[in-house]
Amino acid sequence: MESAIQRNVRNYIVATGDSSQEALAASSAILETVKFLCFGIHVDPVHSAALQFAPVDVNDGNVQTSILVLVQALGEYLTSEEDSVRAKATGILSFVLANCQQNQINATAVNVLTDFFRERLADKISAPKLLEGLLALSKFDAFSNENATKTAKALFNVNVQSFQQAVRHTVFQTIDSLLKQHLQALQKLGDDFVFGFTQIMDGEKDPRNLLLAFGLIKNIIHEFDIASHVEDLFEVTFCYFPITFKPPPDDPYGITAEDLKFSLRECLAATPHFAKFAMPLLLEKLSSSSGSAKKDSMETIAACAPIYGATALIPYLADLFDALKIEIFHATDPALEDAALAAMHRIVATLSAGISVIAAADPTEKALKPLIVECMVNLKEPEAKNSKPAGRILKAAASASDPACNAIVTAAVPILLRQYRESNLATRKKAIIDVLHEFLEASKTLYGSIDDTNDGTRKRKRKRERMSLSASYDCRVAVCPAASDAVPSCSLTLPSSSFSPFIVPPADQDFVTPLLAYKDRFFEIFGTALMSSNEYSALRLGGLKGLHLMAMLRQYLAINEVGIVVQSINQILLDDDDAELRTEALKSLFMIAHHRPAPLLEHTVPSLVAQLPYSLDDPAVAHRTYEKTLHALGELAVKPALFAVIVPELLKKLDRVSNTDSTNTDVTYPQAMLSTVLTVLNVKSAQAHTDIGSCITTLVPRLVSKLVESAMADPEGSDSMWGDVSTLQITASIVAFVLRSLDASSQKTFIDQLFDLFMKGNTAGSSLGGHAVDAPLSQARLTLLFAAVVGSSRKEVILPVASLPEFLTELIGLALEANDDVQREAVTRTVGSVVNKWQDDAGLTTFVQTNVITKLSAIMTSPVVDDLAQRKQSAALLVHLWITKALVLRTHALGFEMTDSVIKLFGDPQVGKKASEGFNVIIGDDELVLNKASFAVIKLLYKQRFFNHCLPGLVSGFKSSMDDVKHNHLIALSYVLRNIPKQVLLNELPPLRFETQYFAWNHNLQIHSSNDISNHFIFHQLFPLLIQSLSLPYPSLKIATLNTFYMATTDAPQVVAAHIQTLIPALLGLSKMAEPNTMKVRIAALRCLAQYPSALRYDILHPYKTQVLLELGQALDDNKRLVRRHAVDCRARWYTITS
Repeated sequence: MESAIQRNVRNYIVATGDSSQEALAASSAILETVKFLCFGIHVDPVHSAALQFAPVDVNDGNVQTSILVLVQALGEYLTSEEDSVRAKATGILSFVLANCQQNQINATAVNVLTDFFRERLADKISAPKLLEGLLALSKFDAFSNENATKTAKALFNVNVQSFQQAVRHTVFQTIDSLLKQHLQALQKLGDDFVFGFTQIMDGEKDPRNLLLAFGLIKNIIHEFDIASHVEDLFEVTFCYFPITFKPPPDDPYGITAEDLKFSLRECLAATPHFAKFAMPLLLEKLSSSSGSAKKDSMETIAACAPIYGATALIPYLADLFDALKIEIFHATDPALEDAALAAMHRIVATLSAGISVIAAADPTEKALKPLIVECMVNLKEPEAKNSKPAGRILKAAASASDPACNAIVTAAVPILLRQYRESNLATRKKAIIDVLHEFLEASKTLYGSIDDTNDGTRKRKRKRERMSLSASYDCRVAVCPAASDAVPSCSLTLPSSSFSPFIVPPADQDFVTPLLAYKDRFFEIFGTALMSSNEYSALRLGGLKGLHLMAMLRQYLAINEVGIVVQSINQILLDDDDAELRTEALKSLFMIAHHRPAPLLEHTVPSLVAQLPYSLDDPAVAHRTYEKTLHALGELAVKPALFAVIVPELLKKLDRVSNTDSTNTDVTYPQAMLSTVLTVLNVKSAQAHTDIGSCITTLVPRLVSKLVESAMADPEGSDSMWGDVSTLQITASIVAFVLRSLDASSQKTFIDQLFDLFMKGNTAGSSLGGHAVDAPLSQARLTLLFAAVVGSSRKEVILPVASLPEFLTELIGLALEANDDVQREAVTRTVGSVVNKWQDDAGLTTFVQTNVITKLSAIMTSPVVDDLAQRKQSAALLVHLWITKALVLRTHALGFEMTDSVIKLFGDPQVGKKASEGFNVIIGDDELVLNKASFAVIKLLYKQRFFNHCLPGLVSGFKSSMDDVKHNHLIALSYVLRNIPKQVLLNELPPLRFETQYFAWNHNLQIHSSNDISNHFIFHQLFPLLIQSLSLPYPSLKIATLNTFYMATTDAPQVVAAHIQTLIPALLGLSKMAEPNTMKVRIAALRCLAQYPSALRYDILHPYKTQVLLELGQALDDNKRLVRRHAVDCRARWYTITS
């Protein structure tokens, strides 16, 4: 009696195709009865979901039994005379084998299945699915070495290249699996395996298969004795050189030409056996007219040279050098020149590495002699065009090995020094110095720089590398010179051919640079060039670079000689006004300071500090020449060793300036010193330096003491620079940076001390009343420092107050009653910081609802009867805005509720404009507090939530408000657009796929899906508001709106097209010189206009083409060069508009 599974399998096999109703019904029945479902070669998306359940269900029971049941059910179909039936049945079995629990199938079953699939490979129709089955079986634990050997032999008898790409890929995957799992068994096949693989690969063209095949070739070369089939293996590999593959657009496989080139290069550089075949062909390819082929050839030569060895290269040296020299002397592409130099470097390095094992005379000097002679001929005229390429050639060769470096330096440097001595032309001297730079660079590459600080570790590493490299070289040159055609048997694993362009042979790094003999002469040449009074600044830059390179060489200059270099460079910073020279001098000192700070501490820092004025009456203060000195000190102070000295020195100078009586009341100079310290802290904080925290016991106490002493001595702050608001702001930022670098415990200690100072007035017997409404002006403004400290504290730091609500209530009361704007804003910042970091959410909600919203709303909406009431109303709004900001950052519901209250105020003629400008407070970034660096509670995507919450209210408010207050909604909207990330706005742009857009444009259809309408209706309403905002007299807000239009043109051109009639006149008006249109506004408008020709249809833009080209004439005559440049670009793009 026929079983259910037999019946359903039969129904499926005889069904028409794979997706007919009969086939689907049969497949469903199989799924129900046997608990797995199989299909033929092609599985459509409808079947794929069901197909995924098959392996899971098979694994639920006894796998071997389930497969046996399936085989029995498929029995007659597996041997059917009908090709399609036989192929479908085989595919079912292969699929199950690939997805079942393989460890549950015993060796006997694997043997039977392997023999079944292997013996039927002659069946070309079923072969693709048979190969899939063999691939699956090769990964089974019970797949034996004997099975691997038999499978490999069977694959070698298949005409693989007659099948489609996917089938060939399966074959390569199977061989890869066999090599990984059964290498030793396959090695016993010896020549048969190597030859068989070459037959399989011969003729392969698909890049997906080649990428896998190249990896297999490399593996075979390393693991098999290829002596009998070197030429066959080489031919089947080199036939693909050079790679000319160009991936199709939107290639889903991601295979690039570089991937293929690198893989092929690894194959060619995998064995020295390829040398005698590869070198003549690579030389031939160097003469190719294709730049890509030349580059590939040179990179391959560079990769192969150390593997092939000196013996293989010597017969071709002359031709190699001639070909490479042509690419360097007549370079048309920098990439080709670099590749040629890298190849030359590797060739010379290989020659030197073979010295100890080649019986012949040293090949390095002999090979390099013609090269050196030709280069020196070109260097006789240093200004000529070939002098620089000649210098680069000598650098590439000299940096390859110690013998090469000695030979080149000995031959070239004395001649160059004599030429320099005999020359009086600055241009010739500069050209000679450039060549000397090449030698110094080569020495740095070969012998090391002061960057190599850990000498012991470095030497041990060199020893290991030297041993490894020597073993590789011994293998490569094992061929006797007299019998170089013989191919030795070698199974040593060779090093990877992955390389950087200039590899230093490790043995050479223990030698001493031959340039050491010319050190004094170099000092003379570079020092004289640097200090020359010649107006040819390039010569001075050359001297500077030369001194820098000398200082950077390892074991070249003693510490006192580095001091001489530093003093020479110091003169540039002290006496020279050339901007480029000063910049390079600073870079040089900065790099030297990283490794050898002592000379800078001894010479540079004292000299620069001494150059700063000691009094405000110094003429240097009026001429502001101190700015360059401060800039230099600021750049150098980033280094920890210099930071510990420069900052105290600046404070000493600041003390002296502030304590010296002066008739000059300008505080720009002392503020510049403080700003320098702030800039240094900013850079060090960004680089996560750990020495900032030490300033809490040095820098911060001195600054705080100065501020407090000044506030106590001068209550009105009129006679002291420390009472100036800008000084307070800079100092507060410095303290904030230092405090942020501390841990919670250290912060707590400092904050407790500060609360004693501000809240309790503990100032050594005097009373500091900064938190009193009637406090003196200078003391009241110190609350800015208090805000910076509280705002920079970590969330876990507990403030030393009895009750947080009472403390906030006190601060809010002070903000409402304060007479000074600085004090009021500082207190509101403090309130916002405390609210944002309040950890008790329930307590926070209660406090805001009971003590903030009601009280502040009453004040903000009360009638203004006098100046006092107006000031209090403004103060209440400011407090409301900062608390709103604090809550919005943590996406607290009350934050959005308070935002709605602010939007309602837009309709109030008295407070509406201030309320709209307050959106900059709510959503804008503040540098002092409530930012990520100050440990504020900032939730992810808070700006997106704020935008989505506010946008409907702003749009509806604009429509319903009176004309005299409509602009308030536009001001708020512009601030929102300026401060939200671009992606947030992009999410609101109507999505329109290119295909739909093209169809709509060509058929004049208005396309909007229901999803577009529901999600982006607001944006369509928003666009007219944005256009109207361009009429506001606020340049920064205009720029924000124009940037939005620029983005919308790319991402939502259909929206822009709908408003083009209004947009183009507005943009043309903004592009013209007029008082409201700043340079940045004009440029932003021109950028928008320039984008239209490439983004919008011809029929939309054509009616405006004449008008735009005519009115752009005014922008072409703009006073600003940048505006004229954008205008030219814009006009050129509008000229391209054609049907």
